[in-house]
Amino acid sequence: MKFLLAAVLTGALLFPPLSIIHGYPKVELSILLLPIILVFALKFHKEAILDTIRKNKTPLLFLTFFILTIILSIIINKRVSIIRDWFEVVKFIEFGTYIVLFQAIFDRSGLKQILKILFAGVLLFNFLHYFNIFDFNQIIEPFYAHKHHLDRFGLNSLGLPATKRALGVLGNPNNNAVLFLLFLWVFVPKKPEFKFQKLVLPTLAILGIFLCQSRTGLIAFSLSFLLYLWSIRTGFMFMIYFLLFSLAVFLLLHSSGNTYLSSVAKTAIVSKAGEGRMSQWERILNAMPGHWLFGNAPNKTYFEQHGIHSESEYFLILFRYGIVGLITYITFWFSLLYNFCKTRKRIFSLILYVVFSYFILAITNNPMHSPKLMLMFACVIALNGLYPQKNEAKKI
Repeated sequence: MKFLLAAVLTGALLFPPLSIIHGYPKVELSILLLPIILVFALKFHKEAILDTIRKNKTPLLFLTFFILTIILSIIINKRVSIIRDWFEVVKFIEFGTYIVLFQAIFDRSGLKQILKILFAGVLLFNFLHYFNIFDFNQIIEPFYAHKHHLDRFGLNSLGLPATKRALGVLGNPNNNAVLFLLFLWVFVPKKPEFKFQKLVLPTLAILGIFLCQSRTGLIAFSLSFLLYLWSIRTGFMFMIYFLLFSLAVFLLLHSSGNTYLSSVAKTAIVSKAGEGRMSQWERILNAMPGHWLFGNAPNKTYFEQHGIHSESEYFLILFRYGIVGLITYITFWFSLLYNFCKTRKRIFSLILYVVFSYFILAITNNPMHSPKLMLMFACVIALNGLYPQKNEAKKI
């Protein structure tokens, strides 16, 4: 069972989605194999699953409320026959199910070991892509990234060398930065130990975040990492190491011509980007009269016909499921903090940094509407709920 779940996590994150029916969205391996996994899980791990549900009853309850809000929005907007809308229901059911399965079936050390192997695969993928080794961007990356992302990779509008923003397995630099940020929170030391084996994985994760050159990703990393350094009462040398490494990577990228990340400090560029997003949000708000309470349902066709890009998880949820949906959605994330922090006496809490990062990322991105990232979020949430074994507790 552990092997099957590990294979699904690895396959879903490292392999592209599959096209099953022409004209319908591509499907991830995680959703295709979920019915099979559930059959085996309920047969061999029923008690562990029920115990996990009891331990996570508060966040699972609010996630259920949110899913019911999606269904109600579909019904109210008379879109019951629109199959595309129901994919959103399935997606969040899958999310909650994998949280329970990962936590019920794995122990903490086993799940972290799988994530280490997976991280190595993600690093290798990004390395081959970033330097286009063996024509990786012409042969492999088109299965992951949209053409407009690949056409602009490392080139400007004139076709001359320019900024490289790593697309990775997510096919999008912003989402790719979120993936590396999640890996960072999995691997950061629980206390300020200045040891090579404790620092190598988080150091590589930070490098990955910078190579994605995502403005929002960098801001989320900076603010949440400052929270981490403060909350674990870190030592001086421990803090200096991470700060100097981050600065060195930034300066190296800047000096090599990768200037996109420098735009974070340029008021004019940031202001222009903000205006672009504001115009998109204004168009969403203009579509809300008469739908404020339960939204317009998923209704992806409306966005496609009107050329709207939500540019924000909060505005996307508001458009689709209204104020009720937005409240239940945000409450779910807060309930994760409540559920996992109420019994923890240790200062370190993985979920604190994950939720804090997500709230920042969701302002100008849609991380939870990437199936691969949803599965990774489910895995990290489950990991936080797993208490260390006795022999592991001494290491933390």
